[in-house]
Amino acid sequence: MRWVREEIRENIDYEGLVWDFPCDSDIFDGYVELMVEAACCSKETVHICGQDIPTAAVRSRFLKLERGHILYVQDLLLQ
Repeated sequence: MRWVREEIRENIDYEGLVWDFPCDSDIFDGYVELMVEAACCSKETVHICGQDIPTAAVRSRFLKLERGHILYVQDLLLQ
């Protein structure tokens, strides 16, 4: 789990996000932990939006996320 957490934090520029948006650091922590938990799930599939998705696919998708993706989600949630 540690490797996945570090990789996700690096990919999304976690330190930069917290630097730019210090009031949202708890939210960013929540995003990271949610992604790590889903990516490291021991089940064969993860149930997301009514679909069972292979855990390997979920891990792969989360490891491809970047800072822009997080900012996009943050923008949508703040509207």
